[in-house]
Amino acid sequence: MFRTFLCALAVASSAGAVLADEAGTLTLDIAGETHSFTLWAHQSDWSGSETYASVNIYARPETDATREAYGILTLGFEVAGGSANAPEASLTRIDGDERVKLYSTDDAGGLSITPDIASVSGEELTVSGSFAGEMGISENYGRDIDLNDPLAVSGTFDVVLGPVE
Repeated sequence: MFRTFLCALAVASSAGAVLADEAGTLTLDIAGETHSFTLWAHQSDWSGSETYASVNIYARPETDATREAYGILTLGFEVAGGSANAPEASLTRIDGDERVKLYSTDDAGGLSITPDIASVSGEELTVSGSFAGEMGISENYGRDIDLNDPLAVSGTFDVVLGPVE
């Protein structure tokens, strides 16, 4: 029993050490207002190598004012050769008791992601840059995005991610 406890403690300690370096912020600009988000390290990750990375960033609102208007912000993309490919974004908009999921891709919403830095050190990826596009409502998790009343968004990200586990 004691040996099991020590093994569990060692695993928990090493997992905490990996997460300790994972951190970052995102900003989201909508209609002239800037909202801050903090990296959700337990949900964010990357996979790949020094020349190619698949990135998944999940972020939670940082302030009460942002939490009242928005929920989780996600960005997903691939980085190779200094450019980003296959960008995807989602954002939960909160209006009273109603939550609406908004989505954007390069095909639907013209989402673009421009990385400034993408570097690997050990198992960690440091990536920063900017994004912009239009988001729309989707009833099927982004497969079909309604852009009849689009929400123009732009922002920045600066994060350190751990590997897929």
